[in-house]
Amino acid sequence: MDERRREARFDVETGHGTMLSTTPVDIINVSLGGIAFRTETRLQIGEEYTVTLDVAGKSVAMSGVVSWSVLGGLESRGGETVPVYSVGMKFRRAFTEGGENPLASAGDPVAVEQRLAGVRFHLDGQASIAHPLRYKVRLISMHGMLIEIDHPMKVDEVLPLEISLEDEAPIHCRGRVASCHERLQHYPKHYDVGFEFKQMPDEDNARLTRVVKALARRP
Repeated sequence: MDERRREARFDVETGHGTMLSTTPVDIINVSLGGIAFRTETRLQIGEEYTVTLDVAGKSVAMSGVVSWSVLGGLESRGGETVPVYSVGMKFRRAFTEGGENPLASAGDPVAVEQRLAGVRFHLDGQASIAHPLRYKVRLISMHGMLIEIDHPMKVDEVLPLEISLEDEAPIHCRGRVASCHERLQHYPKHYDVGFEFKQMPDEDNARLTRVVKALARRP
């Protein structure tokens, strides 16, 4: 890794991209029409996300649109105080796995904090939400990049990346978080995150090579 850090890294003026992050959530209640949950991630009202429920030995993914989101309080986690949001999401359609209903034996309906649609169930299971994170590329090399983002990242986490550079088509690969540092005197909070590229297809590697060579030729 040290040799890679010593290689030339180039400033990027207009580079940007997205990554798909998966975050655990605490289910409040769920129905055939929607779900309410708590999460550390601030989700945008009107945006579409994918929630995956792991219950009764089944994994079921549903896409939905956030209909409401409120700050539910602050909690201490890992030595830091983090905001926790209560979120309501309306499903785009019924459960996606062949119309199966994993709620059939999940338990009795329970009271809810805010109505979504239909009968509500309490589930004993795990859930996570996949959400895109947008970032700005600051430096790039053949083996990694430094980005600026408004979301803290966990070191060694591996995420799928889409990177838009210059006039090339987007580059796709997986990236390992090598470092994450809060940018001082910056509000709202932003972070400098270093990524090491992993599992980059040949055609994407070729696009990255063209971009890096073009940056190296600039005065």
